[in-house]
Amino acid sequence: GLLAARVGSAQAHHLWELAQGRDPRTVEPERAASSIGHEGTFGTDVRDRETLANRLLDQGDRVAARLRAAGLRARVVTVKIRYADFSRTSRRVTLAQPTADGRAIGRVAIELLGSVPDVESRAVRLTGVSASDLAECIAVFTRKFTVLGAPMVLQDITLGNDPRALKYDVIYSIE
Repeated sequence: GLLAARVGSAQAHHLWELAQGRDPRTVEPERAASSIGHEGTFGTDVRDRETLANRLLDQGDRVAARLRAAGLRARVVTVKIRYADFSRTSRRVTLAQPTADGRAIGRVAIELLGSVPDVESRAVRLTGVSASDLAECIAVFTRKFTVLGAPMVLQDITLGNDPRALKYDVIYSIE
């Protein structure tokens, strides 16, 4: 056929097999994550900043939970907005210190939403929060305590990707 005339019969057969979903090559899924994110589509388009902010806060918390589960912290937070017409915009910021604190990531996401000027005039279909510039925690020491009846956690964290072995403390509630 036409494809075989262009690329040769062996390559044409290989491409045809791939198009049929047949590929003998092994999949190598184990590679280091370059980012961790969470996004979701609204059931109906949204124009209200408060609704968008609440969703971003939840997404930031979910991203942070995944970071903590993987023993990672992130320095870059990105917010993605997709409109009803499927155009999209994003905003990102680099943090002074890597974090896996859901409240911190959520607050940053809401601040980034504030820099998107047209959400009231355009319908938003999807929001997403992602964290990147990941650093592995090589040591985490956790202490639990209570402040005014609220359970809290203090973590002393040492990161492994920084040659100076960056160390800092994180305090967050565990409600």
